[in-house]
Amino acid sequence: MYLLGQCSSEDFNLASCQCVILVILYACSFYNERLAADNQILASVEQYILPNGGNFPYEINVSAMLTLLVHLYAFVRGISCSYSIPYSPEAKKTLFHAMTRKEWDLLVIRVHPVAIKWLFQKQDLMEPLALQMLNFCKTFCEHETVMLSDSSQVLDIQMIAEMVLSGETSISFLLVSLVNQIVKEGTEDEVFSVVNTIAEILMIFPSCSDQFI
Repeated sequence: MYLLGQCSSEDFNLASCQCVILVILYACSFYNERLAADNQILASVEQYILPNGGNFPYEINVSAMLTLLVHLYAFVRGISCSYSIPYSPEAKKTLFHAMTRKEWDLLVIRVHPVAIKWLFQKQDLMEPLALQMLNFCKTFCEHETVMLSDSSQVLDIQMIAEMVLSGETSISFLLVSLVNQIVKEGTEDEVFSVVNTIAEILMIFPSCSDQFI
């Protein structure tokens, strides 16, 4: 993981190796496997973020890799919530800045509930998270499901509903805010997609209704 701390902006081979390492760490998160202790993984990911930010060589799919990096960072931060692991505020700021400026999409990868919960607790990410939720609502409305495969580890309506039920995330606030915003600035289809998503959440968990007031 030493390679993650190197600046790869002008070295495609190094950048490729770093992407492979990130993919391996990402995959391990789904099987409770660790290549190192959580604090070491977080430190390595932060060492990658600081010199590189969200920059990848043009040959690499920037959106997919940034999404994977966001998920990996959120997962490690999420699992460390129960115990204190030092983190770099500068790395967090750098990644959050990239998330605001660049394109990323939680629907293109498998996701872990721990990572999603941590992300949707961050008040300073409301703008990019609102875009993620709008994208989810539009996709759900079009297909009545948001699935990548037979895996249960996807961002689907059940996971969203469970996050709302927990009351530990800002998802319900984001959905209500989206309705208010797109009624003024959006399209009729966008309004319908968000309202339809809220209705589906209430169908799954009627007790969530007080969170949408």
